[in-house]
Amino acid sequence: MTRAPSRQLSIRCLQAFAAVVALMLPALLWSWATPAPYADLTRIGRFSEASFGWRGSQPAVSAASLQATPIDQADVLVIGDSFSAQRLWQSVLVEGGWRVATWHWNSVDHLCRDLEPWLRRQGYQGHTVVLQVVERHLPSLVDKSRGCSTMPALRATAGKLRTDVPLTHPPEPALNWQARLDTGAVTAWNNWLAERDDASFVVREGEHVRVASVARGCELFSHRLCRRALFLADDLDLPPALPDHVTALPAIAASTPTLRIVWLVTPNKSTVYLQPERARQLGAAMRQTVVAQGLGIDLFGALMERRDTLRDLYFPGDTHLSTAGYLEMGRLVAGALGPAPAR
Repeated sequence: MTRAPSRQLSIRCLQAFAAVVALMLPALLWSWATPAPYADLTRIGRFSEASFGWRGSQPAVSAASLQATPIDQADVLVIGDSFSAQRLWQSVLVEGGWRVATWHWNSVDHLCRDLEPWLRRQGYQGHTVVLQVVERHLPSLVDKSRGCSTMPALRATAGKLRTDVPLTHPPEPALNWQARLDTGAVTAWNNWLAERDDASFVVREGEHVRVASVARGCELFSHRLCRRALFLADDLDLPPALPDHVTALPAIAASTPTLRIVWLVTPNKSTVYLQPERARQLGAAMRQTVVAQGLGIDLFGALMERRDTLRDLYFPGDTHLSTAGYLEMGRLVAGALGPAPAR
């Protein structure tokens, strides 16, 4: 007598399961068919590379020039953030004969008065230290480093950076097997919003991504929706780097009598494309203090000038420089350092 209700319950469960699959399968197939984004802002904000991916070609960089030198054999030590982690701009130095080691700020955190003896204890025997920091992280670095007397312990991750040979052409679209169920629908919705003539909005998923119109965008970028580009919303929402932060740099790491310090403050993408007056102010502060004392390079002025002649100086769907942009940065550093030591 109990078999019939039990059988009916099983059938209903199967019917419910089939209904759920019937509803979910199209969404899942749609998401799988949405190509995986390869730039950081398209990935974070879930935008289509078909709309915001760079087109054309980028310079080739050899795998050999991306290899790091052990710290005890390096002529140059770079301490930097994600703009240095791939060793792309450093490849210009390597091609010029320099031996370069690179550490991420995650392993160092900040700078203190005992920087030079601390570096010697880590095994560094060279004489040049390049300190690269992106504009948005400059206030934090300056605030942590002011008045600091003792360097923190070096984290074990120092020098352990993954480096991939950069693409010379955009990758071919491929199925996105890692997609979430809603990836197809969300990506389509975000791109529909971005297509509108008055598009200017922030996608708030984890790190926030801003869609913003760019003056002369189609002269400056190669992507399909070239009148606007993607930016990290924090660039405009967080307390900004000020000229006072720049003018504080010479005093940081000043007690380094046998080391040459080279500061590189890499402009936010939004500063280069959306805030030219801000770029001029920070560039002027760099030239009047850091550059005047032989302690760094004004990347604000240099990259603002190069922006108008190098399409995709920064990738449209990424917060970082393009390969061509990194090589331009590397040439600026190489010019400042001069010839590599004779072997």
